[in-house]
Amino acid sequence: MKVDLPLIPLEEQKAIADYINVEVAKIDSVLPSFQKEIDLLREYRTRLISDVVTGQIDVRDVVIPKYIREDDTEIDVADTPDDTEEVAEDAE
Repeated sequence: MKVDLPLIPLEEQKAIADYINVEVAKIDSVLPSFQKEIDLLREYRTRLISDVVTGQIDVRDVVIPKYIREDDTEIDVADTPDDTEEVAEDAE
């Protein structure tokens, strides 16, 4: 079976590769700050559990709200920084 495939011009291939590299670099630049936030949230969770178990925080009258799926937030790409320097400053 013979299939004809279109040949994309080399310049267009390079432009696509450059675009992908720029977008991947943006993602890679924010990953450390997200990892830091995850680590801090884990630390906070551990501390909170410890405080509840040891009685430093009284949770007997706490009302837990019902989970509603629509309350989940999605990441808006427009809200992510375009400049690597801004991300580096935020991470410090």
